[in-house]
Amino acid sequence: MDGGTMALSGRLQTLAAGILAATILLLDGSVQAQQNVPPGFGPPLQYTSKPGHEYDALFAANVSWLKSKLTDRKRRRREAQNSFRLEPAATKPQIQAVIDLLDKEVKETEAALTVVRVRSPDPAAQKQLVKTNVEAWIKALADRAENYRKYAEEAEAKAKGAAKQLEAARYRLDVDDNKQIADKAEQETKALGADLKAAGL
Repeated sequence: MDGGTMALSGRLQTLAAGILAATILLLDGSVQAQQNVPPGFGPPLQYTSKPGHEYDALFAANVSWLKSKLTDRKRRRREAQNSFRLEPAATKPQIQAVIDLLDKEVKETEAALTVVRVRSPDPAAQKQLVKTNVEAWIKALADRAENYRKYAEEAEAKAKGAAKQLEAARYRLDVDDNKQIADKAEQETKALGADLKAAGL
């Protein structure tokens, strides 16, 4: 293992904290509004398992997710930089804070991609990265399922209390949609958890 890979391995704990923070921000809109932070990059909503090759499937999902995250963070950073130029002096510090946060995420994601793409890979570092990401995805998806179950319950209550049939029908459509989203998130959570266990992570 070369020195560069060792340095990257040493930063995995910091990287994990960044991933978890992004997941929390994704799910907590009130925090975003209060602190003017960009939305976190969410977990993959479509995961394909490979029976007998669970680690390979998780690894491939991580590479794809990291690439997508890097593209998203760079785009949002560019948008924030463009916004900074148009902002009045009084609000420039808030926009600069967003730029700094996105810049940090870009660097962390680039470091993570280096871990999975390096010519002389460190298997332990790669497995730790995969484990950290998948555990964060599972938590985010479980929270997503719980939230949409609540949305379905709220829509169902509104449907029962609706004065007009058309209004009630619209709420019932919301109930069905929210339940489907919750079911899908739960399925992904179970699939990821099962593969994480099968891969020995």
